Amino acid sequence: METLDRQIIDWIVSRSENAALREQLRAARIIRRDYMRTGFFIYFELPDSILPISNVARPLCPDISSPLLFDGAG
Repeated sequence: METLDRQIIDWIVSRSENAALREQLRAARIIRRDYMRTGFFIYFELPDSILPISNVARPLCPDISSPLLFDGAG
């Protein structure tokens, strides 16, 4: 599933107007994924050279629809 994760991140990066967010997402490495019955929580790690941005950045997110997904995805 890591390929799909990276494709979603790349989609968000290509549509973000926030340069700091784009830089952070491009450098992020997936380190853990937890399944919570309603979906996955994905945890990232950043290189030490990239400072985390504030939580005021709100990226656009794709709307994913598939008959293989119980509740869709967001």
